[in-house]
Amino acid sequence: MGAARDSFNKQIFAVTVSAFTKDNITYYVASLFTDKKFIPVAQEFITKVLPDENKFVQQSGNNHPPEEQINTAANTHIQHLRLLPNPLPTLMMAGEPAITNHYVKLTKADTELCPYFIDKAVDDARPNTVDAPEYYWSKYVAVYFDVPAPEKWSGVQYPAIYHMQDNTVEKATGKPFFVAIKIGYGGGARPIVVIALNQGSYKQQFPHPNDIDPMLNANRFAVWASDIIGTWQGRRCS
Repeated sequence: MGAARDSFNKQIFAVTVSAFTKDNITYYVASLFTDKKFIPVAQEFITKVLPDENKFVQQSGNNHPPEEQINTAANTHIQHLRLLPNPLPTLMMAGEPAITNHYVKLTKADTELCPYFIDKAVDDARPNTVDAPEYYWSKYVAVYFDVPAPEKWSGVQYPAIYHMQDNTVEKATGKPFFVAIKIGYGGGARPIVVIALNQGSYKQQFPHPNDIDPMLNANRFAVWASDIIGTWQGRRCS
């Protein structure tokens, strides 16, 4: 068993990993919690995990674990994470992420957050005469919302902050929202669009544009066999 202490957005939390081995079978249970009062709950949960030995198959060569075994492990892990009183790192937004061809949509109360995937074609099409915030606002916000004069981040610092925000009206429904976009860079532009009911709600969650950056990790997910469609062959590298 191993444990470590860490923090995220000034929130202290602990992470533990407990590994168990019986004969040729090894499995682990990971826990994250923000209060010591959850330690007994986690320990009780761990003692109640009874692996089905029939679902553990001895592996050799290039064989991969059966899909049923992978999904069983995933479900156990998710149940344990639900002990968290407050979401942490990639679980910051509540609910199951909705993945589209262009972005991942996460929701928390009345706020939607959409980290967009890097799009080289969109990046390459940006004219040198158009600044990054205005360009990506036109691509990811203005097509869905009416905004008279969006406010551009005016703070001076290095590296530069590419951020715009304003009160908007959704074109499809006519409903008012407060929308912000933050553009980070890493292998290409990585825009994040935040849609909140009002500016107060938005500011409470993201007081500074850089507070949005940790949500870039929200589009990292485990990949299971069922996610990889098609016929695949493996080759061992020597």
